This record gives sequence, C-alpha cells and structure tokens, in this order.
Amino acid sequence: MPKARKSVVSAIAMTAAAVLAAAGLQGSARADTAGSAAVPALVLSPNLSVHLGDIPDGSAVYAAQLRQQVQSMLAHQTADGSLEIQGKTKDLGDNSLGASSLIALYHAQTRDSSVVAAFQKSVDWYLANRVYTQDNPGDTTLLVKNSGRPWAAYMPYTLAAGGGGDWPTTAWALLHVGDVLQYGDGMLRTDQRAALLKLGQGYWTWLTTVSAFNPQDADNQAIASVDGALMLSQQLARFGDTQAAKTLKQQAMDVFTQRVQPLRQTDRGYTFYPEHSGGLDQNYGAIAISFLWEGWRLTGDRRFYNDGLSMTRYLDMRLGARGFDYGGARHNELRAGFEGLYGLQHYSGIVKDDLGRYLGTSTIPYTHVGTEPDKSVVPDGHFAFMTVWQFSDPSRWYTKAQTTDTQYKLRVGSGSVVLDAQGTAYLVSAGNADVIHAATSGKQSIGLAYTDVTGTHFLSPAPDSAVRTRAVKVDGGVGREVVQSLIGPGGTELPVTTVYRVTDGRVRVTASVPAVLVGAGATLSYVAGLPYLTDAPGVGTAPNKPQMKILGVGGLNGGTLSFGADGGTLTDPLGITAGPMAITSPAGVRVSNPTAASGNTFSNSANLGLLLESYSTKLNSDPDLGFAQTQQTNLVQAPAVLTGKYLVTDVTYGPAY
Repeated sequence: MPKARKSVVSAIAMTAAAVLAAAGLQGSARADTAGSAAVPALVLSPNLSVHLGDIPDGSAVYAAQLRQQVQSMLAHQTADGSLEIQGKTKDLGDNSLGASSLIALYHAQTRDSSVVAAFQKSVDWYLANRVYTQDNPGDTTLLVKNSGRPWAAYMPYTLAAGGGGDWPTTAWALLHVGDVLQYGDGMLRTDQRAALLKLGQGYWTWLTTVSAFNPQDADNQAIASVDGALMLSQQLARFGDTQAAKTLKQQAMDVFTQRVQPLRQTDRGYTFYPEHSGGLDQNYGAIAISFLWEGWRLTGDRRFYNDGLSMTRYLDMRLGARGFDYGGARHNELRAGFEGLYGLQHYSGIVKDDLGRYLGTSTIPYTHVGTEPDKSVVPDGHFAFMTVWQFSDPSRWYTKAQTTDTQYKLRVGSGSVVLDAQGTAYLVSAGNADVIHAATSGKQSIGLAYTDVTGTHFLSPAPDSAVRTRAVKVDGGVGREVVQSLIGPGGTELPVTTVYRVTDGRVRVTASVPAVLVGAGATLSYVAGLPYLTDAPGVGTAPNKPQMKILGVGGLNGGTLSFGADGGTLTDPLGITAGPMAITSPAGVRVSNPTAASGNTFSNSANLGLLLESYSTKLNSDPDLGFAQTQQTNLVQAPAVLTGKYLVTDVTYGPAY
C-alpha cells in the first residue's frame, strides 16, 4: 500500500476506535423467519473427555495403579513369557519390553520378589522373539541394506508385507531398554543386562545410520530417540563402560542440535516442533513436550528446557479457557492422554498457568490398554516409558488460572479469545462452550463479512498490510484494539477497527468500518463463528466427562434450528443460545445452514453426526487442510448498524442462563 494511502486508513481507523469505545448499540431489530426443526440428540467426542488435571495423580494413586497393572499383566502372561496383548497386531515390536519395564519399576519400589521369575522370563522372550536383524522387505527408508543391526518391527506378524512403522517402534523399544536397565537391579541376570546394553546400542545405530532418520517427519519421535540414547548412555556409565557412554551421549546431543532442533517452526513468536509437516498436533505435540522435559531431566541442558518451555507457552497461548485447542495437524485425530501429562504438569508450574485444563482423553489414563478374549483390560507396554517416568516422579499441577492480556490471547476466568497472526479471532470460549471458525465461500474465519448478490464473503487481509494492536481498559477484564486493512466488496480496501473485551465467562467483539467504503448492493455483518463444543450434560463420571458437538441453536425469543436442517434459518432480534452459550447482538442474530448436504459443507443433514476431526479427514488426509477445503458451514451473523459514519457490529458471547 502507498504511504499516503496508509495514513488515510490510519486516520479513519483512529476515528472508528472512538466510535467503538462508546458503542452501546441499543438496537431495535425484529424477528424474521425462524426454523422449527428440533435440535437432535448428542454427538459425543470420545477423544475429548477429560481435563488432564482431573486424572487422579500422586504417589498413592500411582502406587495402587502400578500394582494393579502388574497383577493384570502377570495374570495374562503366556507360558513362554510374552506380555503382549493377545490379538493385537500393531506396535508389537516394543510392547512386551514396555510391560517388562513396568514390572521393573514395581519391583524397584516394592522389592516384591514374587515378580522376578516372570520378569526374567519376559525379557528372555523379548530377546528371543522380538529382536529383528534381517531387513524388513517392505521398508523403503533403509539407507544401508543387510546391516545386521537390530530393530523393532511395527507389525511382526505381517513382517513380509513390510510397512513404514518400524522407526518409531524401534525408538520406543530403545526407551524401554533404558527403563528396564535402570529399574531392573536385583532382577536382571548378568547375561540379560549385557544383551540389553548391546541391543540398545544396536537400536541407536539402526535409528541414526541404517534407517533414514525420522522418516515419518514426526518430531516427537525424533526427540524420543535422543532421550533413549541419553538413557542408555547413563546405564553404560553406571555399569562401567564410560567411554561408550561418553561417545553415545555426544552422538545423542549432536543428533538433537543438528538434526532435531532445525525441525522447529515459529508461530506468533513461539517455536514448536510440528508433526507430519502439519503444524502443532494436539496429541503428539503434548507428547513432544514430555520428551523435551525428560531430555532436560537427563542432561540439565537448557536447550531441551527452553524448547519445551517455548512449546508449552505456544500451546497455552492456543488453549481456550475451557482447555480446547482448535486447529493444527490433528494427524492422529486423538487428543493427549496420560502421555502428555508428564511434561505439561512440570511446565504448568513454570509458566504459572493451569495447563491441567487441557482437554484430552481419559480412555488411557495411565497406560495404553488392550482387551483380551476374556474381556480383561490389560496394560499395553507401548507407551510404558511415560508411565514409568510419571509414576517414579509424581509432581502436581499448578492449579491457578492465569489472566492473559497479550497480542494473541485474552483470557479472564472462563472467558477467552485467541487471535491469529492477523489479529482475527479463531477460537472463542465463553459460557462453557467453544466457538471455532465458520466457513463461507470457501474461506474460514470469525469476523466481518459482506453479503452481495453472489453470496456471503469474509473480508480478507490486504496484502502486505500492517496490523496494529494496543491494550484497552475493560472493567473487570482485559481488552485489545486491532486496526487492520481488509479487502471488501469489489476489492475495496477497508480500514477495520475491532475491539475485543474479555471478562469472566464473557467475550464481546465490536468492529467498525467506514460506511462510505461499503458500496451499494452489499451489506455488512459479523460472522460469529461456528458454535462447536461443550460439556455433555449428564454423561459420564469424573474424570471421564465427554464433550459434545453443538448440533443446533435456539432463539432467545423462541424457536429452534437444527444444524442438520439443510437451508434452514433462524432470526432472533436479541440473539441465540448454542448449548450453554448465548450469542447476542443489539441488532439481532441470524443463523443460516448450508443449503445442500454436499461433501464440502459442514454441518448438514449428511454429516451432522460427525465431529470436525472426522469430517475433515474425508476431504483431505491432513484434517487441517481438510477443513480449509470446506466451502460452507452454518453461519451465525450479526448485522452491522449505521452509527454516525460507521457501520458497526457488536457481538457478545456469554452464558445462556
């Protein structure tokens, strides 16, 4: 934009800010047509069922859980020593050894000699049956053929078919080797200890020189491999091989600094480790933080600590007040469970925020599990290293909420709004519900939109335009003014001033545009996003309290509209309720559904029962890209009101009752 043009935009925006500051906006809009379709039954999210801080923790809880896990595993151990889950077909290359590490921890804490024989038998079985040295014929990531180095197979019963999962399974197996060695004193025979020390060194060589490093571009796994080498280095030193220990530690740190740290990305001032080239992952991201904390604990090296701290602050910046993190790769479609607790619990005290609010899954609260034919739920050793670390180092959550007033996040109590790099809202939490992006005309946002004969379209950021923000005073809360240039009807550049005000449980957004710049034939509104998530009432017991998708809305003056009523609309002169949330505007609120149940709209009669994560993968294997391909969602719109020379929208999110 030319400099002269910038100054005009700035002057208009400054005047608009004064309008917004005084905006009471008492409207007198009336009801229009209302839909009558009933709001349908709940759709539960099984992968969003617990705030991680609600998972029972502490030394007494962990001791009881570990005892129960060991008893269950031993009751189902096969005659030849395997601790694998019968009928399970994936990750088996590391599962039994992971289960052995849990028995080792139990013995280290209790000195219960009754488990020694079963433990030794399980280690013998693993060494004889789950250590592979012949190349997997289906592995296309090998750099060295016929190396003879050991690796752990992802699906050993279908080895001939090959597969790309051997690298992470081998990294996990290396972690289990370290834990079995650390806690196996008084249990491991001398020959078993020697075999495990040699095996661990072979695993590391295979991970770093035989196979392509981190072939799945899953950075949590890359950090984990470094942790495994550091753990093994400590055990080599403990058992007298100091030179090998020193060499291995140096190799591990070289890999971390030269091959892992360059993988970091930066967003809104924070560095983080992405997953599968898709940005932050809600499951693996929290796990990566746990691995970084363990790397710091093993070495005292600030590079691990600082990376984990930056990533934690990035995650915290993204989290709404309720603990929902919207956006990101979601490659796994799951949310963090116990695997993410280890690092987040430690860092919560460092960042002084209640990271335990993070919504995750309680279906695996302490370890992965599998169900055998006798219907007994048996611990699976796949993620046993996280269980070992947490059970042997019980810390407590920082439980006080942090008021946030930054360029990208405003939060007070149970109300919050998260802004993207352009200062546009993309996650609003208020009234115990979350609102995410809506889509219209193939664009996704929460914000100003115009409607003309061609439909409704979001205003989009002007190329190379600066975004200016400043804090504003709010009684009992925090606020921020954002001034930016957006592109409107016919390519017109519009100076837009938006003020976000957040108090406990409420978010208010006012936006102003010079009326003269919005041409004839176009109307302006604020698209308040897509009401998406809230607690499922009367379902589950603590800590397992599933979340539910919001499937429809009601008018404050009456009437309901199901999001599955294709083409349905609801207009109310005051606003709407969406679950426990109310979205209000002095100018009224209109809700409109996509007109047809096509494959690229959400929600509609065809996919109302699907969660966004499941739906978006049907458009693209990367769910974030899948949602970016969504053409239309339900729209919650508040029309602009002419106030002086400005068109002003005013939307408040808050409790419905």
